[in-house]
Amino acid sequence: MRDILTADEVELILCYADMDMKAMPTANAMHINRTTMWRKFDRIFSQTGFNPREFWDLYAICKELEKEDADARKNEVRSEQDRSDDGRTQGKLERGTEGD
Repeated sequence: MRDILTADEVELILCYADMDMKAMPTANAMHINRTTMWRKFDRIFSQTGFNPREFWDLYAICKELEKEDADARKNEVRSEQDRSDDGRTQGKLERGTEGD
């Protein structure tokens, strides 16, 4: 979903969900005109097929974003583990203790 949406659109969607799908508080928090917000929602709908104005579509978008964030965190942890494993392996190779 993040590969389709801009960072501003993601922020708008999350803000709209946080504001209980209320237009004016969301527009005020995002410092945009309400009409601009609706136009951005129209673009999101045309890009994703999900209409953020509809509860279940907004829910689906938020869950997908949450899943992508969780996957990114898992990949980050794996990368850190791989780097630390490489460092330990490199140290063993330098000391000549690979098989120990």
